[in-house]
Amino acid sequence: MLGLALGLLRPRAAGPEVGPLRQPENVLEIDSPLPVRACLGVIDVGSNAIRVQVARVFQDGSFAVVHDEREPVRLGEEVFRTGVLSTEAIRQALDTLGRYASTARKHGALRVRAVATCAVREAANGDAFTREVEKATGLRLEIISGTEEAKLIARGVLSGLEPTAERLALADIGGGSTEISLVENGEVRFGVSVPLGSVRMTEMFCLSDPLLPGHERAMREHVRACLAQTLPTELFGSWGRIIGSAGTIGALANFIRRRPSTPRSPRAGPQHLRTSFTVRELARASVSLRKMSLARRRKTPGIEERRAEIIVAGAVILEELAAHLKSRTIKIVRRGLRDGLMLEEIERFAALQPGAPMLLGPPVRVSKPRR
Repeated sequence: MLGLALGLLRPRAAGPEVGPLRQPENVLEIDSPLPVRACLGVIDVGSNAIRVQVARVFQDGSFAVVHDEREPVRLGEEVFRTGVLSTEAIRQALDTLGRYASTARKHGALRVRAVATCAVREAANGDAFTREVEKATGLRLEIISGTEEAKLIARGVLSGLEPTAERLALADIGGGSTEISLVENGEVRFGVSVPLGSVRMTEMFCLSDPLLPGHERAMREHVRACLAQTLPTELFGSWGRIIGSAGTIGALANFIRRRPSTPRSPRAGPQHLRTSFTVRELARASVSLRKMSLARRRKTPGIEERRAEIIVAGAVILEELAAHLKSRTIKIVRRGLRDGLMLEEIERFAALQPGAPMLLGPPVRVSKPRR
């Protein structure tokens, strides 16, 4: 029965292993009194990175993440200008996916569901890429719609939030698109994927280094027009707080936190990073980043080298989204698409099992900082 499930990990094609098998520090040994029902895996093939999560599912339906990893493979590079995935990006993606498949096998995963988002969705050779992935790694790569992507992100993020009556806007700024969900009384009222990714906007508008005022102005006008068309303010009103998935938004939080002019909590240790910031702080950080050269941003604490290339566009997208929704603060969470995907896969797995249904218990039993 399990062999019919979409995303099942098929046997590898004959040939050498794709990429070295790594067991980094984010592999956990778990001591649980409950029997393990299964081990499942999910892979998020995004426009700016590829992520994997492997979890053990217990008898009560709760699960423990035993492996969680991110590789900065930029599949979206060139796609939004040329319309095709580049040969080098495909090579890196196959190498990473082969390694992730090996990791899932090592953990004994019964199923691994792999999904691809904006870059593969828009690329003319996206379908050919999925066939190459299956041939090289045994993974069936599913291209999901923008609506499905927004739904999965919202589910993953909400699984880690306390219930609240507050109106929340969930935002995930990816490489090719930004997923936005409006939540009221804990329920998603509206969800959408808009073509405003940090890689896409960088390739379209960041044509100078540092960014010239004219290029910045053109980018802001484009973002505003897209948001006005997608999220009419007369229909949706104001949303005081944005909940942002880590990534571009997390990198902005790191930059704001580490700037000398930002007040520090007296209890904050050297590794403590902020989980929220104000729109005013974002505006100041955005100005600072725009004035820096790429070389200087790459050397700035809190910003990964590759993230430095796209963080200016990411800051502009977030600024304009906050202005459009009349938001005052942004809170960062570590959950996102792969967490929602894991929850969905646990439900699918439970539905295939004979006997009494397995209830979906606490979403995460064990956690560990992600790469």
